[in-house]
Amino acid sequence: MRNSVKRAGLAAAVVGVVALGWAATASAHHSFSMFDTNKTVSITGVVRAWEMVNPHAYLWVNVRKGDEVQVWGIEGGAPAGLVRAGMTKATIKPGDPITVELSPMKDGREGGMMRKLILTNGKTFTFGAPPGSTAKPPMP
Repeated sequence: MRNSVKRAGLAAAVVGVVALGWAATASAHHSFSMFDTNKTVSITGVVRAWEMVNPHAYLWVNVRKGDEVQVWGIEGGAPAGLVRAGMTKATIKPGDPITVELSPMKDGREGGMMRKLILTNGKTFTFGAPPGSTAKPPMP
């Protein structure tokens, strides 16, 4: 009887450690700490690439700043959520002019988290919690 109680306690401890490790990994994966969610920046440029891949889509935009072209990397939501919002891989194509509102990177690099996409035909897609919200931004 004592051995079975010890084994049950050990099994529960192992399951607990594994669960905590999994939760920490999942939390780190869904962290938005690299983005300044209290700010919104708007950029206009030309789509370099649209990667609608798991776990998050990425939009690469060439933005002209004087004589220089900056490449902005913008993280989007999960493809399944983007599809629910009406987006597909064909919604955005390389060479398309686009305006993007985003929460910028805290470290100042050219990039951020997608908040809104505005296509030249006027179609707009909005994502996440409002800027300044204390809630984690739910990505579609």
